Amino acid sequence: MKNKLINIILLIISGLLTGLPFSYPNLYFISWFSLVPLLLVIKDQTPRMAFRSGVLSGIFFFGTAIYWIVYPQLIFDLSLTFAVIVTIFLSIMLSILIGTFALISNYLIKHYQNFILFLIPATWMIIEYLTRTIDSSFSFGIIGYTQAYFPILIQIADITGVYGVTFLIILINVLIYKIILHFKYNKILNKLEVITVSLLLIFVFSYGLINLNFPTNEARRSLKLGLMQPNISQEIKWDHQHRTNIINWYVRLTDQLIEDNDLDLVIWPETAIPFVLSPDNMNWQKYLLRRINKFNVSLFTGALNKINDNVYNQAILINQQIKMTDNYSKLSLVPFGEYIPFRNLLPAFVGELVNDKTSGEKEKYFKLKGVTWSSPICSEILNASLVSELASNSQFLINISNEAWFHQSNAPIQIWQAAIFRAVENRRPVIKVSNTGVSGIINKKGKVIKKMSPFQPDTLIYELKLARNNEITIYNKYNYYFPYLVILVILFILLKRNESLF
Repeated sequence: MKNKLINIILLIISGLLTGLPFSYPNLYFISWFSLVPLLLVIKDQTPRMAFRSGVLSGIFFFGTAIYWIVYPQLIFDLSLTFAVIVTIFLSIMLSILIGTFALISNYLIKHYQNFILFLIPATWMIIEYLTRTIDSSFSFGIIGYTQAYFPILIQIADITGVYGVTFLIILINVLIYKIILHFKYNKILNKLEVITVSLLLIFVFSYGLINLNFPTNEARRSLKLGLMQPNISQEIKWDHQHRTNIINWYVRLTDQLIEDNDLDLVIWPETAIPFVLSPDNMNWQKYLLRRINKFNVSLFTGALNKINDNVYNQAILINQQIKMTDNYSKLSLVPFGEYIPFRNLLPAFVGELVNDKTSGEKEKYFKLKGVTWSSPICSEILNASLVSELASNSQFLINISNEAWFHQSNAPIQIWQAAIFRAVENRRPVIKVSNTGVSGIINKKGKVIKKMSPFQPDTLIYELKLARNNEITIYNKYNYYFPYLVILVILFILLKRNESLF
């Protein structure tokens, strides 16, 4: 009974520690050992008990990492009790992934002990990759993201992507687990494994150090940008009575940006325009254009645009002559946020919560003063594959978003962590402009150059300097090759281990 209680405490601690860096990025180092308690508990358990242990730990992991799901539900006027129940249910469903990891790891510890240093990290990484590939709209909780504030470590992401960092983090966990077994139970510690991991870490840190200190290409072009974070509450954002005040607030912040500053581009966040662009709102469109006509600067903004009865979430470029020159429609929509999946199968009240948006059909690019950029909208910055495609023909990325849905939770922090990785993976600067949450400038090495005050109204001016030629990274060219390479190595190990059967 005493051992059972100790195991439960260890599993809860493991889950909490694994989720903590998603709220407090400066605690990134906790991820290096957060899974050790889980591994220690499951090593001698039955497969069924190992699965249950993983689920229990996973509930506390995801409960810590995605508790913010409560807030969007409250904005839809659902009760707090219902919102909490839904969030707990989702945490339980996601915890099955950790249960699956624990089940497989339990088997590997018992039958492939000599290979667990590779196979257990591979298992976690493949589960992360497959689940996020099946549904790229919910790519939260990837453990590699916890290292976003450790720039020397994450430079390797331009080769492997975030999943390579995930693999490395779990690898360190497994090594610590094996060292503990060596000292506590006198288990044999393979010196070759320690040397191999040490050499790998030396390579990773050397690669990171070289990249961080390697001089950037000489800047040939530049854009002077004005960013704003208006901090408008989601509760009033679409309220007709607040529409004039919201437009005037944007105009006032823009006046502050352009005053005594020769800007090339002012950037407003996602769906900044507080009405749908449609013939029904033509008077409001005229009012908006009349208010921004005085700026004499190009404006990049988010808006909902209704075309042939379809509503698109768009990024729009408006030139100095107040002409909408180009737009990009969001390709990867968020289920239950921008559309209702299986609408006909769900209760009527669920379908009434969201008016379905329509996804765009292809990538689009924007150009100003000879500089090209693309604009993943809001949660699309979490979709590494999509961002890689957009970045391949762009010199930098603008991520406009509206994170007022999540109040002052850890969701905006996690989206910011993902944006840092997109910058490193593709070696492109990322300009992140949110309605509220976290906004700022990230250079192509993942370093935060400038940052606005979180969850506060703020503005920022930055001159973005760019080299003429785009840098092509291994990740940008080959994308998700690393998980498949790991799968091939796993197959090789399994074949070698069982070659006597053939």
